[in-house]
Amino acid sequence: MLPLILIILAHSLYSLGYYVDKFLVTKTNVKESISNLMIASSFIYGLVLLPFFLFLTNFKVLINQETIILSSIAVLTSLIAIFAYYYAMKSLSSNVISVMVQLIPVFNLSISLLNGQSFSALQIIGMLLVISSSIVLSISTNLKIERKATILMIFSSFCFALFYEYFSKLSNATDFNQATVLYQIGLTLFGAILLCNKEVRKPFVDLVVKKPIFLVVNIVNKAGNMVANLLVNYVMLLMPLALVSSMIGIEPVLTVLIGWAGFKILPNYFDNSSSNKDILKLLVAILLSTTGIFLMFVF
Repeated sequence: MLPLILIILAHSLYSLGYYVDKFLVTKTNVKESISNLMIASSFIYGLVLLPFFLFLTNFKVLINQETIILSSIAVLTSLIAIFAYYYAMKSLSSNVISVMVQLIPVFNLSISLLNGQSFSALQIIGMLLVISSSIVLSISTNLKIERKATILMIFSSFCFALFYEYFSKLSNATDFNQATVLYQIGLTLFGAILLCNKEVRKPFVDLVVKKPIFLVVNIVNKAGNMVANLLVNYVMLLMPLALVSSMIGIEPVLTVLIGWAGFKILPNYFDNSSSNKDILKLLVAILLSTTGIFLMFVF
């Protein structure tokens, strides 16, 4: 029972994070809000986590040609994924985003397929069901801007899958803590480069000075995401890996429930207004993606 509670808690934190990101992205000019979030997600987040992981590695960093190449690719793919995710978040609801991220394990399994790994017919059907959930969300979308956001979110999921692939390779070449240190160094350097640009630095400094709560909320949100990652890693020690992986399928359901409850309690912070047609489309997409994820990882 405890592992099940912990995994639900982890995915609840992920789901809540979508609403926090949506709130942060939509409260200011899109260009400024996204550049501010990129700095907070790279430089600030890196500065906060880097000392902790350096301590775990006894302040020793393994740097050679292989680790530099792998960490550079991991940093680049994750930054592109985050950037596309924030831009998509501007136009798409948190509920839709939670369904679209189900494409990440589909892309991961596709990469494994290209590497020669074989899959059962049910796993392939599961992948097709998850893909069809994204088609359901996008095919009847009339607004051109929402279709572009949907394409961006698909691209973001693909880049996240590449990030996980190369971060895994980096971890195998060193170990998890060393890989995390190298990754955080890359993020921090990228954020420092962004801050060297006056047009990017000024809005960020103004926001931190005038609305420091922005930075606090973002850091707390990232901390919640890190706690969720730790919970998932811990549950993997208690439950079969396939079952833990399949639990990502409950994320869209949790996102809908959190959004409904949040809208009732804090309507100014949770956008839960949708037409009956949108709700039906979302429910069909959730059913397809949840079933697909279950087939992909349990069988």
